[in-house]
Amino acid sequence: MNIQADESFIDERGKYDLAKLNPIIYDNEQFAYRTVGGKTTDAFKAGLRFREDRP
Repeated sequence: MNIQADESFIDERGKYDLAKLNPIIYDNEQFAYRTVGGKTTDAFKAGLRFREDRP
């Protein structure tokens, strides 16, 4: 596998920033290109309210 990215898409931590990249995806069912939506929530935090050991 060979992955290449312009350095302008890398954040201050050296990680790829999808918000800067603004990727598109191909919808094979509707034969259309679509943009990827924005951030919904932080990973691993959305389900915390469902944990049994949490007060």
